[in-house]
Amino acid sequence: MAATKYSYSVSGDFPNQKVNPTSLKNEIEASSIAITFGYVFVKGDVCDLWFDDVLSTEDQLTLDGVVAAHQATPPYIFVFKASSKVVGSDPKSITNPSEWEEAGGAVTNISFFLPDVTKAWGRFSVDVKTNGAGAKLRVIRQSDGAVCTAADIDIPDTGGTWQIVSFWANQNQPPGPDRFVLQGFLNGATDFQVRDCAVSLMACNQ
Repeated sequence: MAATKYSYSVSGDFPNQKVNPTSLKNEIEASSIAITFGYVFVKGDVCDLWFDDVLSTEDQLTLDGVVAAHQATPPYIFVFKASSKVVGSDPKSITNPSEWEEAGGAVTNISFFLPDVTKAWGRFSVDVKTNGAGAKLRVIRQSDGAVCTAADIDIPDTGGTWQIVSFWANQNQPPGPDRFVLQGFLNGATDFQVRDCAVSLMACNQ
């Protein structure tokens, strides 16, 4: 193998005329390129991308596409701020077959922990047990009923065993105290239980 360099123009090849080396490295490594990626080197208007070996024609086209799509935004970094219990260790059964049912909730004041609430995210982790497929979870904000998850969380058939499910509540929540409610419904499952659900308030760099 021979280390191979592929050079691009920062002003001519990248859509925002700038490069974030960490993000670009992550994007290249997440692509279908088979050759191991080495590193990014930027000097002036030249961005050199080094690989452990020569890329195939297909991989070069993929690399061109990664460069053309690169927005130079920094990678997401999350910093823990606070945690709240939503459901305790006693299992809560969801029994409604067709409508959302409350499983538990937590009161938090986001602006107390994080002055810029646009940077706030909530990471939920919950122990679930189901029989049959179809069960769903979501989080709502009690003050106005707004759904705080990007989509309903589909819960797989766990075959009657406990499994941990994690998901995010979206950012841009209003400042001040509010109650965030975990809801679920059977939606075809014959049994659905949740326990040990906690939400961690995270600060994001974006």
